[in-house]
Amino acid sequence: KDQETAQRAARMVRVEYQDLPAIVTMEEAITANSHHDWPNNIIESGDVEAALSKAEHVVEGSMRTGAQEHFYLETQATIAIPHGEDDEITIWASTQNPTATQMTVASVLGIQANKVVVRVKRMGGVLEERKVDQFQFQRLLRLQQVKLVAR
Repeated sequence: KDQETAQRAARMVRVEYQDLPAIVTMEEAITANSHHDWPNNIIESGDVEAALSKAEHVVEGSMRTGAQEHFYLETQATIAIPHGEDDEITIWASTQNPTATQMTVASVLGIQANKVVVRVKRMGGVLEERKVDQFQFQRLLRLQQVKLVAR
């Protein structure tokens, strides 16, 4: 009804806590099925198994990083398309710093920066991570795949 009643009611509240085991790794969360349900969180397009079976090279593995800063709502992804002519490559990347991406790709591949075209489509709001340290691990992995295919 009013402020005084609300404060009196709040003082009557008793909270009981229950100690739960700490879950601090991804593996522990998976084992404990400790996650938020997220309906429709699978993106499927094409026949992945068929594409992998036809691929000349398949790189598999896992990677760990202790780094955590921002959690993006949109996908962090990169596609590297080598053109085979004059060492040219097109990079489609979720970055807010295409120039830094261009320079990094050129350095990693050992080619001139003008041979690298970086394309960005529909980037979300500015977060320092994408602006400054935009060239994340999956992009480096993609470039290693490009180097492997180019051999």
